[in-house]
Amino acid sequence: AELAAFGMTGHGRIFAGYHSGAIVADDEVALLHGTEAEDYELYTEALVNVRYALTDAADRGLLARDVAEAVLEAGARLPFTERTREAILAAAA
Repeated sequence: AELAAFGMTGHGRIFAGYHSGAIVADDEVALLHGTEAEDYELYTEALVNVRYALTDAADRGLLARDVAEAVLEAGARLPFTERTREAILAAAA
C-alpha cells in the first residue's frame, strides 16, 4: 500500500486495510507453511485472517467487540512464527 502514491493499484480487503492505515504491521500477512511435498500446510495463522474472522464474529453478534479486540491484540503481540490458533487463544486468556 505504501507504493500507491507511486501509481500502484491495489485490490482487496488486505490492500484496503493497509492503504487506510487500519493495518500497519508487515507481519500481519506473514505465516509459516510446509513445503510443496507437504501441500503447503499452514503451521501458523496470518493475523489479517484472524482480524477478519474476529471482526466478522463481532459484526454478527457472535462475539463481543471488546473480546474480539482483546484476542486480536493478544495475537498481535505474538511473533508471527508462533501465531497458532491455540497460542493466540492462550495469549488472550
